Amino acid sequence: RQWLDRDTVTEIIQTVLFAVASVVGSILLLGTVDWRIAAGLLVWMIAYGFLIRHYMPRIRTRSKARASARAMVTGQVVDTVTNIKTVKLFAHHDHEDRAALNSMDSYRKRFLEFGYVSVAFRFWLMALAGILPVLLVGGALRYWTLGVISAGDIAATGAISLRLAQMTGWAS
Repeated sequence: RQWLDRDTVTEIIQTVLFAVASVVGSILLLGTVDWRIAAGLLVWMIAYGFLIRHYMPRIRTRSKARASARAMVTGQVVDTVTNIKTVKLFAHHDHEDRAALNSMDSYRKRFLEFGYVSVAFRFWLMALAGILPVLLVGGALRYWTLGVISAGDIAATGAISLRLAQMTGWAS
């Protein structure tokens, strides 16, 4: 069990450090291309941070509620099946059905609440991920037409923007 915890912590640290190194390296590289493109990435990162800050508490709350409701359904079913002879002898049929249906209805509601917030989060996350290449490559093309940067700078900007856009999915 201890090695599992150590491996999990190591994996999380490596992932976070890789993400931070990728973002810092991207900002530095884009800064050598043109400071305005790097500034565009910084503005995008701020928007990304606000999106995460807005949705993560909501997702966490609804996820806990969904897990609790699921545990209630599982407990209700396991309890009934485990004590089926006692239930058949002494329980009121309508009461047992009502209790099971109520717990399933509660689970369905919590599941849908979680689903709504999860879909909204993923939608805005993917929209933000799609904006990044448009923002950075569009800016690079604009500065190329002005003669400020080279075609190689556009290629580097495109590669960086696509990689960072792909990494946005790590939060979901």
